[in-house]
Amino acid sequence: MCGGTWPPKRLIPTRIDVDFLLDGADNLIDAPSNRHPLLQAVCTLPKPTKLRLTRGQFSLWMAQTPGFWCLRSRRDVFFQRNAMRSILCIAMPIYHRTYTPGQLRFITASTYRRTPLFLSDRFCRCFVQRLEEVRQELQFRLVGWVLMPEHFHVLIRPQPAETTPLVMKGLRVESAKRILKALRENVQFPWCQKTLARLRLPSTVHDESHYRVWQRRSYPFNVFSEKKFNEKLDYMHNNPAVRGLVSAPRDWPWSSWRFYFLGDASLLRMDRLN
Repeated sequence: MCGGTWPPKRLIPTRIDVDFLLDGADNLIDAPSNRHPLLQAVCTLPKPTKLRLTRGQFSLWMAQTPGFWCLRSRRDVFFQRNAMRSILCIAMPIYHRTYTPGQLRFITASTYRRTPLFLSDRFCRCFVQRLEEVRQELQFRLVGWVLMPEHFHVLIRPQPAETTPLVMKGLRVESAKRILKALRENVQFPWCQKTLARLRLPSTVHDESHYRVWQRRSYPFNVFSEKKFNEKLDYMHNNPAVRGLVSAPRDWPWSSWRFYFLGDASLLRMDRLN
């Protein structure tokens, strides 16, 4: 993409000493110091070139570049400017995910900007409804779940295992559409108006939509043993109490605790493991 050998000999990374966040993909978001001239130059590039670096290339670049500074972020942003072109290079870690048949997956996903959407019972019911719909569509086994104000955990066994990304896509895309629709229809209420404003994408993000409900990246964890299974299930059930949202797990309705300890399947029925 840059041409020539790697690493580029004349590419001199410059430290961008501003506080900003990067979303789950490649976009700059939330730049409180956007008056910084270097960041302004980056954000006004008409068509920045994005480079995906392997870990080997990234390590080699760091080793051969004096004065390299690593940002406090999951991404490291470099800026090169010469007489010919400006290039925005985003060094992204490459995640290799394996899907073992019959393997349990503990998955975590958060709302955009950690917005506490699920303080609303209406949105909680929307999430639960969509989770059941996706389970019926893709026929995965749902073993445990918890919905927190700004994130959720699910413990599932996809069938086949490679359908894990489809499960997450089906759950998040449609739930986001329904949540945004409800917020727009009730924008006259202060809480909806404030929440919608928080979900709005900044002008520096080049996207086809103006709002985002979920962070783009989710975090799956393979559960290999019965010990780890019990640990994850207990973690989900105790999470609301540990956070101080309720005094005991039984008081939080948006989890699988009630099914396992009270036999209550009114929200979602779990698939017990043999």
